[in-house]
Amino acid sequence: VYKVKEIIKNQQLCYSDRQHELIIAYKDKAYTLNDLGYLEEIFKMRAIGAGQEVALGSLFTSVGANMSSDDKVIKAIQCAGEVVSSVSKNGWIINTKDKVFKQF
Repeated sequence: VYKVKEIIKNQQLCYSDRQHELIIAYKDKAYTLNDLGYLEEIFKMRAIGAGQEVALGSLFTSVGANMSSDDKVIKAIQCAGEVVSSVSKNGWIINTKDKVFKQF
């Protein structure tokens, strides 16, 4: 948990030291991670933050769509950013397996 937070801070992936909740995928599993270090496994779909309802709606409508998982997540975040003023339409997808940092 602390190593993940260190990487995020060192790569400047968060714009402040405010509280953050993150979704992290590791070895074919996904988790939410909060500032207190609480890690919770995700079993179906999960969205976090102010735009979570819009993002989940986008994710549910993309089930079965001919899109990559990355594209589905990006679309969900961008949809939330269109509707909720406090949600940024930009972000990062970090693929640690291939060591790829994808900014959108």
